[in-house]
Amino acid sequence: MAGDSLTVGDIPLGITAYRWFNMEIEREPYHNVKRWYELLCERPAFQEHVMNPMA
Repeated sequence: MAGDSLTVGDIPLGITAYRWFNMEIEREPYHNVKRWYELLCERPAFQEHVMNPMA
């Protein structure tokens, strides 16, 4: 989020972003946030540990 490589700061923001992007709400088109989130979603560890169905 703050640079060109993944940092420990991306982890809690990524968890929050996953929940936020999967809620059925209207939101502003934050293009850079969406791009960052899409790159994060490509990471196998993020897929395995974060991208789980919301209960």
